[in-house]
Amino acid sequence: MAPHGVLTLVHVDSESAPRRNISSKFLGQKHLSIEIPTDVNDCSAALPHSRGVARNDRWAFTEALRLGYFVDEFSRSTINKQSIGKYLLSYGS
Repeated sequence: MAPHGVLTLVHVDSESAPRRNISSKFLGQKHLSIEIPTDVNDCSAALPHSRGVARNDRWAFTEALRLGYFVDEFSRSTINKQSIGKYLLSYGS
């Protein structure tokens, strides 16, 4: 279970689009998260949408791993009738 108040590198907006959160607040956090829409392949404009998801997630994972984070867990939830996958990343070993 993800700790409360974890900052999110990429969040899924109300239209299932991934949005980057670029902030210096991420530095030094014990936990971070990365959200992905779980229905990316069901989107009516699947190809451009899935490319945006892949581009933002690749950026988030590359930055997090470079800074010393690792993937700790994955969970799914529904927020406002929208299915979202969430990776929890932890700092260190």
